[in-house]
Amino acid sequence: RIIKSDYGELKVKVWDTDKHLAPQLADAITKTLDALHRDIQSAVNKAALKGLQLNQQRLQGRIDSISKLATSGKAGEDSKLARLSSLNAQWQENEKLSSEYELMLDNKPPVLIVVENAKVSNNPDKPRKIKILISTALLSLLFGLLLAMVLERRKTTPLEQSHS
Repeated sequence: RIIKSDYGELKVKVWDTDKHLAPQLADAITKTLDALHRDIQSAVNKAALKGLQLNQQRLQGRIDSISKLATSGKAGEDSKLARLSSLNAQWQENEKLSSEYELMLDNKPPVLIVVENAKVSNNPDKPRKIKILISTALLSLLFGLLLAMVLERRKTTPLEQSHS
């Protein structure tokens, strides 16, 4: 069972008849969860990097076209230079973000941080099948009796009203 605590921690509980195998299984589940989330995070980073690279190409195209217009000597050169300066700033910011995403893709930092490894429990938490079966049987019996009483009462009530 994997539960999330109030503090955002994931807690992994494993029930097994072998008390030494249960912690190993819990640690293996934790590693599997970390690998799964790391793969998801990597896919998200790849998609973001691809988007940044496409944006970088668009920005470079705009910069090149404005640079050609600015060097041609046509009117409005001040506005073209201001626009070129703005596009260069965007390009540099985009380049910085791209390098950060590339770094994250290369390093693949852990998504889950293990605070405490699983350990052997002296009082194992396991389902108590006998208690659950007995409780279920008793509750089913009580529900059946209650349902029988309600149905019997419905049968007798309309007959008594029709004779009056």
